[in-house]
Amino acid sequence: NLGNALYASADVEGAFVTNHQAWQVARNTSRWFEEITISQQAEWYLAQGNLGTAIEILRRAQVQIDEISNAAFSGYKSQLIPLTIIQILIAQKQYSKALKLTRLFLDEFENKKIGYYIIRLLTWQALVYHGLRQPDQALASLERALTLAAPEGYVRTFIKPQPGLINLLRQAHTARIMPDYIEKLLATFEHEVRSQSIEMGPTHGLVEPL
Repeated sequence: NLGNALYASADVEGAFVTNHQAWQVARNTSRWFEEITISQQAEWYLAQGNLGTAIEILRRAQVQIDEISNAAFSGYKSQLIPLTIIQILIAQKQYSKALKLTRLFLDEFENKKIGYYIIRLLTWQALVYHGLRQPDQALASLERALTLAAPEGYVRTFIKPQPGLINLLRQAHTARIMPDYIEKLLATFEHEVRSQSIEMGPTHGLVEPL
């Protein structure tokens, strides 16, 4: 949780250090917690656009990213591992495989009524349909996610994942899907982009990309 808080506040280095400390404890005490730390680290690399390192993290942890059946996931203690695999498949543009997984786990989480993961899965499903060039289905999945998220005021779930989601939000706004909520999300996204630009100043790029 501390790692998540640090990452959300832009202390990326501190987040990874904290996650590594958590992993060192977890690998000697709990496979469930160990899988959570592995999944979190892979997701952060994905958020930075570092797909290769995210895949390497999972492979080192002996996670089989090519197996996409219920039986293949039954050996994992944490459901975060298959959710991370969905994000990797989207980043690889393996949309058909990702769609199969989103449907599989949507059914599971809807039966368990786990709202947070349902919202995340629906946003990924919207991206998958967009990648498959099925705009109506993409907007329908996004509308379902927004409808569930609006009462709780979700923001980061929509403005921090895959970059294409911002474009989908703009399309949904044009289609008059929950315009007030989407305006709030887009305003927050644009504010963060401006803030990052100001913080970086007139540099010509980082010496070593994060």
